[in-house]
Amino acid sequence: MPAKCLENPPVWPSWLSFALFRRARRRRCQRSWALAPPSPSKTTRGLSWRPARTPSPSPFGTPTPRTRPAAAVWTANPGGAPVNGRGSRISFRRDGGLALADGNGTAVWESRTSGEGLAISLLESGNLVISEPFTGGGRAVWQSFDWPTDTLVPSQPLTKETRLVAGYFNLHYDNDNVLRLLYDGPDTSSIYWPNPDYSVFGNGRTNYNSSRVAVLDDAGVFLSSDNLLAKSSDLGPGIKRRLTLDQDGNLRIYSLNESTGGWAVSWAAVQQPCSTQGLCGQNAICEYQPSLKCSCLPGYEMANPRDWRHGCKPMFSISSCIHAATERFKFVKPQHTNFYGYDLGYNSSVSFEYCKKLCMEMCPCTAFSYRLTGKQSTPGSLEAGYTTLRGQFRRFTYRELKAATGNFKEELGRGGSGIVCRGVVDQGRVVTVKRLTNVEQGDEEFWAEMTVIGRINHINLVRTWGFCSEGKHKMLVYEYVENESLDRHLFGTDRRPLPWNERYRIALGTARGLAYLHHECLEWVIHCDVKPENIPLTREFEAKIADFGLAKLSKRDGSGVQFSRMRGTLGYMAPEWALNLPINAKADVFSYGIVLLEILTGRRISEQRTPDGELLEAGQIAQALRQVVASGDVVSLVDSRMQGQFNSRQALEMLRISSLCLEEKRNRPTMDVIAKALTGFDDEDERPEYHS
Repeated sequence: MPAKCLENPPVWPSWLSFALFRRARRRRCQRSWALAPPSPSKTTRGLSWRPARTPSPSPFGTPTPRTRPAAAVWTANPGGAPVNGRGSRISFRRDGGLALADGNGTAVWESRTSGEGLAISLLESGNLVISEPFTGGGRAVWQSFDWPTDTLVPSQPLTKETRLVAGYFNLHYDNDNVLRLLYDGPDTSSIYWPNPDYSVFGNGRTNYNSSRVAVLDDAGVFLSSDNLLAKSSDLGPGIKRRLTLDQDGNLRIYSLNESTGGWAVSWAAVQQPCSTQGLCGQNAICEYQPSLKCSCLPGYEMANPRDWRHGCKPMFSISSCIHAATERFKFVKPQHTNFYGYDLGYNSSVSFEYCKKLCMEMCPCTAFSYRLTGKQSTPGSLEAGYTTLRGQFRRFTYRELKAATGNFKEELGRGGSGIVCRGVVDQGRVVTVKRLTNVEQGDEEFWAEMTVIGRINHINLVRTWGFCSEGKHKMLVYEYVENESLDRHLFGTDRRPLPWNERYRIALGTARGLAYLHHECLEWVIHCDVKPENIPLTREFEAKIADFGLAKLSKRDGSGVQFSRMRGTLGYMAPEWALNLPINAKADVFSYGIVLLEILTGRRISEQRTPDGELLEAGQIAQALRQVVASGDVVSLVDSRMQGQFNSRQALEMLRISSLCLEEKRNRPTMDVIAKALTGFDDEDERPEYHS
């Protein structure tokens, strides 16, 4: 629900909000002050301060009368249930905490601050600050700038820890250090700005700066660490502005007209709003007439007459997929219309009538597009051709891959999930082909998961070029990474020891790749088999996570996925596998902790045994690591082949993270947290220290 200021609310929302822009002096309030909601009998535009047990309110944090509409820049307990407006209050308590209470006195939100002599101030910048006394340095212990809503004010930074949220849309930094707009709906997620059809550099951005911070200055310039530079059309100081992520998913800079009190758009991120996914909902058309308008396809009606985000629903139903349906339904051609996203199915060299017939016979199909290119040719069968799911991701036939690999002759390796071979496909492209074994899905389920996996694209993930699904033959086609996998470089006796900077870069890259799978890609993915053998390295020794043969789409509610059998590799598998518990992303976190320790030590931790010959348990390893972290002495654990050439601060952080990864599932960090922690030490001087 978007944050907004309400006039005469019968029920006061369970969040505190204050609005732009109040021309007032900086005011510091001690513990005898409390906030109260506006009187239901009066028309008010915000909140007010009042001394405890004093009936007459004095204005605080309200918009100027000429500023309309008001824009909330901070809310307490956003999205919480409403509270009674007649008795609820926001109080600055004697212990130094700011708290919101319901009419019955129940606390619904608090700042979690405490200390002697704390004071609260609303600064000219719009920042609400709880700080220590000036005699103690005046350090801020809590500030509203750290908890933005959908709006930033000048000098308020957007960082890697914060994001703007408006409905299903959010503005945030991803693990590639790029500021992006994301549609994160209940069924799918999609980045739509900057243009996903171009690379980071093609969009004029860079991912080399890991500071991840953006700010709107007083001159109307919005500058980001990824090289984004946005300027308002009325550039210059002296104008009040705000940066807001609106409910339509567009990011805009607004400038205040002092004479009218209204806001005018002075910059917008998305120039063609219809390119934003989810704006008009499913089965709806977004068009310009000349302003933006949503409409339903022929034969459809609005699912919710008050909200286009719910899209349109069909005014008909298909009870079964039978050939008789062709007599009761017909296709209608919308003029000058395209669809958002990518083809889920693409058939080459077929006729219009064939496309129509194919769609009619497929239960999930309700629409298709057809384009004439080049000369017509005889339609081929579906199996003789291939299917494109996204870009160059395609469906191969078994015959094609058998020919591409020379009857699977050049074997690169094998494991519990299948055999890996080298092959050459279109235009001489070298690929890795994995023949999967023990695949439980049917063709339809396997194809559905491949549709999602084919859209995964991250610098630290091996790109999946395609797949084959013909009866018992199920194969994946990956990009070929030429520098072999991490295990060959860590444990191989015929290789030079990996230097420290390469090890740390591999650890960080692997963390970023897993964080993308767990938190940022189209559908959340659990890898299920994280180990050095599945981390091939490029010529520059950048890590790329491979092998989605065991991957599983993760439920968005975090409840986990139930598997009918154990997956993964002994020594890297989380304990919950053996207990037959639901598996979520924390299983990958455990495996990463083992890999991280092996990168540090250069030894197979997964094969270490007790004096009785039993494999070491995770708890034993974690306990030993905690002792080393507490002592700060990491020299004895670091790979001796580096001859003391390593960064002790980075090594200690790797040990600390590894020990946390091996804790019980509920206590393990997320991969997003791990990637951020490692990134925090990435800026150190790359020249390793010498430890004797």
